[in-house]
Amino acid sequence: MSSPFPPPPPPGLNYTAAIRPSLNFILILTPLGSILVPVILVLFFFSTKDSRRHPVFILNILACCSGIFEAGLNAALETKQIIYPNEPVSPTLLTAVIAFAIVSPVFIDSILLFRLLAFFPRPQTPRHTLAAILATPILVKCGRFIAVVLYLHTFTHSSGKLPSVLLAAQSTWPRNPYIMTEFILQMVDNFYASAFFLYKLYQFQHEGKTDTRSRTLISHIRALFLIALGNFIFPVIMNIASIVLIATDPSFINGSSILLSNNYVAILGVVFATIWTNRQNWNKRAISAPTIDNRMENSSFDPSSRRNVSTIRFDFAPYASNDEINSSRSESESDLAGASKKKEGMAGP
Repeated sequence: MSSPFPPPPPPGLNYTAAIRPSLNFILILTPLGSILVPVILVLFFFSTKDSRRHPVFILNILACCSGIFEAGLNAALETKQIIYPNEPVSPTLLTAVIAFAIVSPVFIDSILLFRLLAFFPRPQTPRHTLAAILATPILVKCGRFIAVVLYLHTFTHSSGKLPSVLLAAQSTWPRNPYIMTEFILQMVDNFYASAFFLYKLYQFQHEGKTDTRSRTLISHIRALFLIALGNFIFPVIMNIASIVLIATDPSFINGSSILLSNNYVAILGVVFATIWTNRQNWNKRAISAPTIDNRMENSSFDPSSRRNVSTIRFDFAPYASNDEINSSRSESESDLAGASKKKEGMAGP
């Protein structure tokens, strides 16, 4: 019985058709992984000692490190496939590469839960409201995790035992129900997070009809909304493309390239979305005079006289312009002056 695959080449040689997929993955993942190195350096340089202990900062660093490790792991595997095509790949290494490719998006998207908490601070949000907000993303992430576990279970018992990474990827790609379920749930997860941006934008526009101060915030919110929405549009488009390819294209090369690239798009989107959204404080009382000075000290971008650059803080901070701050302070000073005169008038007689 003839084999559907050509015979192996002589030692030291390899087929061009066998090299091309591995080389493509190296050329895609190596630049994407290297981009995350300066991102980590920027996060550390613009952060403070206190902000580095915040969970959001730690999760962002872990997300960047997972992307770098995934790129290095894939580069090592694909390089071994090119140089030593006749040597079988370790099942453990092969499973680790596949696991990083499909588990990391679940972890990265989990960071967005902290972004939802930034929109609905726990001190100002009732427990039942917070539970209703987090119930859907938690259930969706549980479903994604179950789909990933079922896929890895079937992979380790079948495709993971194949001698080549290309054969293993090809055998598990076409119309895989677990991967398609993961892609669909990931789209639901991203759409749910984007819906809260729309809700908050509508809420501020509605309140801006009667509140003059909120009108000055709408332009900032619109800009933030467009930036954050762009961070979700690209992952959703890539998810749709991956679903179409896994359902129609029998080859895994194009779909896997989009899948791996989507992981790094999600990492960069989460990092920048977290920095921007954690600058926001959706409670308009934060602009009040008694707390404005204290809260500006905990601002996301804290221009200190002892630093030449601004520092990134990963806690809840007001998003007020200088005019709003100055008006708040003037109102506070006038109120204090009126109160002191009132006391003097009462004490005079």
